[in-house]
Amino acid sequence: MRPLLLLCSALLLCACQQAQPPQSADTRTELTEVDKTLTMAENGKSVTLKVGEEMELALPAEPSTGYRWEVVRAPGKLLKPAAQKMEPDPDTHVCQMERMQFAASEQGRGMLTLAYRPTDNRSEVANYYTLYLRVEPKR
Repeated sequence: MRPLLLLCSALLLCACQQAQPPQSADTRTELTEVDKTLTMAENGKSVTLKVGEEMELALPAEPSTGYRWEVVRAPGKLLKPAAQKMEPDPDTHVCQMERMQFAASEQGRGMLTLAYRPTDNRSEVANYYTLYLRVEPKR
């Protein structure tokens, strides 16, 4: 039964997620007021925020398989988690989107890494998501 569950989970993850290879750290993304939601397309990119600005990560997830996104490396005091919720993916109607909001709280540089792993922590990580962050002073 467990191998069948793992196979179904892997197939569902593949169907929900279009894995993007991480970009080089040279790729900079300046967030605008309209563009504060990041997706798998920004995996591995550099993002610049100003102190006080918020950003949201919208990543495919399927909690019914026991997998969720979890912060495994936080950029110190640069970002504070603000909210986290699950909602249906409007594009695929098959997957869920896990939305995590963060607020830039302190000037500096750091890295945010998330792992898509089972909630029981007994199985391997299925995917990683990394952002290289630069938080600038508010102007």
